[in-house]
Amino acid sequence: MHWAQRRKDGQAWQMVVDAVCGRPHFPTVSAVTLEITVFRNRLQDPDNAIASLKPLIDALNRADWLADDDCHGLTLVAHQAKVPKKEERTEIEWKITKVGK
Repeated sequence: MHWAQRRKDGQAWQMVVDAVCGRPHFPTVSAVTLEITVFRNRLQDPDNAIASLKPLIDALNRADWLADDDCHGLTLVAHQAKVPKKEERTEIEWKITKVGK
């Protein structure tokens, strides 16, 4: 992907995270598991599906919902499901795995 398009995608996800989630009103947890399901009309190759989540993860990290997006602070589980175009969406299930440092 061209860098300008990648930047636009990142900015779009940041706007969504800020609008839907806002900022956390509690201390950031040190480790979470995110189970993300991407509902799309056209399914992606598994490696592309995982890569397409990076702007979302980065937006959550910048909004302080994640302490860190490294292998110690984040476990990521990704799924895809085929749906009609009008029903496309992304759902995140959040599981706290460790509180504190």
